[in-house]
Amino acid sequence: MEATLDMTTVQNQLKLYKSSSNCFLRWLWCAYHQADPRSAAGVKPFRSTRKIIKVSRAVRDAGQPVPGSVLGALRDAIRFRKMVTQSYESSGSGDSGHRHFVRRLEQTLAILQPLETQDVPFEDYVGRQEDAGPRSRLQQQNNKFASLMEGLDISPHSSPPRASNTATPAAPTSPSPSKSESEAEPKKPEEFVLDDDDIGVAYDAARFLVDINLFHAHIHNVWKDAGEGRITLLVAAFHSNCVTYLNYWRVPKVDCSALCLFSKHNCNCQQCYLIHFFIRHLTKTEHPGTFVTLARRLWMIASIINDFGRGLGASFEPPEVHVQPAVCNIPDCPDQFRTPPSSEIPHLENFLSKDDQKRIHDLMGAIKNHHKPLDRGISVVEMIKGNQLDGFVDICEAFFDFGQAFLLQKTRVAHGEMVVAMSIFLLIEAITLRYNGLRGSVCRAQGLRFAMDITEAVAPVLEAVQRYRPNGSISKGLQTLRLGLELYKIDEKSGIYHDSPWTVGCHMLDMLTAAIRVGGQACSYWAVIRTTLHLYNALRIRGFDELQIPQIPVLEELTGMFLQGVFLGTVPKHKFLSSFRLAVYNSHRVERSETAQFERGLDLLSPSNEAIYWGICDQHYTNHRINGRFLCKMYNTEEPGCDDRRAEQAQANIQNVHRARDLLCQDTWSGYAGKSLEAVLSEVQGSAPIARVNFFELFGYCEPLLKCFGILAIPEVQNKYKGQGLWKDWTYHGLSVSRFAVEDLLEILDALPGDTNHQRDLLARQPLFRHAVRVFKAFKKPDATLQDFLWKI
Repeated sequence: MEATLDMTTVQNQLKLYKSSSNCFLRWLWCAYHQADPRSAAGVKPFRSTRKIIKVSRAVRDAGQPVPGSVLGALRDAIRFRKMVTQSYESSGSGDSGHRHFVRRLEQTLAILQPLETQDVPFEDYVGRQEDAGPRSRLQQQNNKFASLMEGLDISPHSSPPRASNTATPAAPTSPSPSKSESEAEPKKPEEFVLDDDDIGVAYDAARFLVDINLFHAHIHNVWKDAGEGRITLLVAAFHSNCVTYLNYWRVPKVDCSALCLFSKHNCNCQQCYLIHFFIRHLTKTEHPGTFVTLARRLWMIASIINDFGRGLGASFEPPEVHVQPAVCNIPDCPDQFRTPPSSEIPHLENFLSKDDQKRIHDLMGAIKNHHKPLDRGISVVEMIKGNQLDGFVDICEAFFDFGQAFLLQKTRVAHGEMVVAMSIFLLIEAITLRYNGLRGSVCRAQGLRFAMDITEAVAPVLEAVQRYRPNGSISKGLQTLRLGLELYKIDEKSGIYHDSPWTVGCHMLDMLTAAIRVGGQACSYWAVIRTTLHLYNALRIRGFDELQIPQIPVLEELTGMFLQGVFLGTVPKHKFLSSFRLAVYNSHRVERSETAQFERGLDLLSPSNEAIYWGICDQHYTNHRINGRFLCKMYNTEEPGCDDRRAEQAQANIQNVHRARDLLCQDTWSGYAGKSLEAVLSEVQGSAPIARVNFFELFGYCEPLLKCFGILAIPEVQNKYKGQGLWKDWTYHGLSVSRFAVEDLLEILDALPGDTNHQRDLLARQPLFRHAVRVFKAFKKPDATLQDFLWKI
């Protein structure tokens, strides 16, 4: 009696087979380029077992040693694939093609097995991309293939890994010249799609369609929540980018052009039957028609995009970009939708309406019309985020990013990520039409109002900064932000792209990120928030009688919100000076006067960067999944500490990030998407919306207090600092000298705990103590709350 085919078992076996076979094929790809660079140059990723056998022979003939771990992966692939074949045969669904495929894999093993060695390791470049940072040079030297991996792209059509965020506002910079085609390094495939692997191809196609359908449902719910006011426009845009990029790296790569399920109407071939079979298993539904319709719709969308690409002609000049999109120029890349002209496709309007066809043309036209970076109103604001990678800028808009990549291709054929991004764009347009607050000019007005709010907040800070450091980087950053906002406000372009809630939300996200970076820099440069909160906390604890300062609500709320970044996790009740020096200067212990003390601010002069982290600022490309702090935030592992100069903390940071990355590897895409949304929502909504903090307003709130205290303190500290040779010209400014005077006051408070009347009498006679109490009692807006310092988004 024939057994019933257990699809859950088959699914798990296929996953294990794919993982093992891809590991082996990645090594074979590197080994081929090492053994015969001339023959390997320009070769497409392996598409058949016949090619794999041919390459294996070339590697064998070159005498390349084969790492034991690599052949172990191949043996695992054969074992799991035999299990799949056995499952089909036991259920009466066996096929000679399955057995033939396994024999080809066994033939490959036989060719390479004589060269097996345990002395040569293989460092899989996919695993390397997931690491917290580059591997050490020592590890690289032991890897014979390290030179092939260094600097190569992670997949056939990916750009180099994006750099981490930088807080330095930067003017537009020119991209460095790229290598010529002959000098270009070989591309590194991450997945291999083998045309003669019928089961694997059908299974991946089914998973692809099921995942994209789930993406659509997920995006629908997100924008429904935005329309009904449960989440902000900005967060909905953030998450749409996240899901669109998820498709880029998490969904199986499928050669849709070779699958008649996509390109033929009502096909009933064996391949389509297999895909239907897997869809029914994956979704527990008996009617896969929804997924067939989705496949046909994606094919139609690709055909319209490809029509647009063909219409540009050979004379079309690609756009100049300040970003670095993921451009693929591999001929017949398996991720391409190679469609005929849409006019030759029957039943087109059954799956893609005339209105949607026009929308696709309009959207592609809008991307094409941004021929130079400054053609986009948001470009200067976007550039403020900066990037350490060759002067390129991280781009927040997944749709625009993939659109530019399409235009930059030598042969403009739509890739899967572009088709899915377009499908998501059309879906968002359809969802948001029913909500007045997300439609056309009303939506665009939200972005303009936010730009005006930031412009208004920047002005007084720029005026103050120009008094202290008129030519410094902070002043330039503020001026660049103001210029970028003005360019955004006067941009009068309109149409489906410019008025889309996804586009407007992305632009608001860029404006918020720039405001956090530039405003946070201004506060960090003079440590105005940290100094104010440390001084306020110490005075609240040590004040007494008429020398007690009032409770100030906003400072209490900021203490809780910035507990980790400002107080390193604990508000001090004593040892105020050590806590201040650690938090503000990241000081180390030094030997001074036979005692170990933390380095003084006057020795270090500049405060350290604040250890505050915003996940919403990591909205670009693969930042979500490679940024250790974002992953720790998502998976609720302990967040990396800021003092990574100390060996113990650095080791703890590495362990925390590895733990979070392990959880990422075990997670599903839907689990990842939900957790990333939750992580960002906590920064924008709730009791501690850290991403909505208006640092310009906080600078304007704290700066007058510190300036006043500094001016009062100058007569008390000037002679002492001059005697020590530490007085500088710029310390005549009250704000500049205030944090050094606060150090002196905190040292006094540590020395006089106030436990006795005598100590309190001594403390009351200290001029710095009396000056500090005085300025807090005269503080403007003592009843202000955190709500007064949040962006209205």
